[in-house]
Amino acid sequence: MKKLALTIVITMGLACPALWAAPDPSFNDLGALVSRTKAATAHPSGTAIAIVKDGKVIYEGYFGFSDIAARTPVERDTVFYIASATKPFLALGTLLKAADGRLDTSTPLQAMFPDARFAGFDASAVTAKDLLVHASGIDNEPLVWATAFSGLHDAQTRRALVSASYANEEAPRGTFDYTNVGYNAISVWLDMELGRPWQTQLGETIFRPLGMTRTSAYISEAEAKRWSMAEPYSFAATEPNEPLYLRKHDDTMHAAGGLVSTAPDLAKFLITQL
Repeated sequence: MKKLALTIVITMGLACPALWAAPDPSFNDLGALVSRTKAATAHPSGTAIAIVKDGKVIYEGYFGFSDIAARTPVERDTVFYIASATKPFLALGTLLKAADGRLDTSTPLQAMFPDARFAGFDASAVTAKDLLVHASGIDNEPLVWATAFSGLHDAQTRRALVSASYANEEAPRGTFDYTNVGYNAISVWLDMELGRPWQTQLGETIFRPLGMTRTSAYISEAEAKRWSMAEPYSFAATEPNEPLYLRKHDDTMHAAGGLVSTAPDLAKFLITQL
């Protein structure tokens, strides 16, 4: 681990902590490469890079604009939606609760949701760990779409949606199949088991202890605190330099893809993980 250098690149923002080392000269050309790429593609959306080695940030760079039309440059305090990079946070939060003896990752799905009547698969064989490692053998598109896109759900309907899970015929239990389903289901269980939302739990167990002061699972918090937030862009869009019409709100900030954060905050998390 001491020799490991990790680079995190998120085209809409990334992380850097308060722990620093002297810049490594081997990265002198990295900024120039990013700038040339943006010029060649004529797509100046925001990019942030942090490189971590030996528990310190040895390079960070900010490029492009968080708002292309307004020509707002990406800065260290710029907040970005980090999508599926949310998953490691929920996983760590769950494992910390297990280490404290408050949860057991060997708990079967049926025991997690004792009132559910699962059909088409053995819910007593699928465990919380299976859900975390994408090897549960189940699928649930309605749950994924409600939590990530429509936002039409509450505590009761989320439990009902989990109960409607079905067998994944293409990836039986024990087979890796990357999906949001496990993390969506785990979050519903965490809400019930610990008596407060998973969003609050992450704040208590990870964000505050690490000093991640500009990280949240609530868009409303970022807006209320007037954090500078990056507009969403996609190089694959018809108009790459126009923000996407889909915008996140609290009801679509789900446990498999529901955090906003900054470069400095995310590097703190990375250093802690290493």
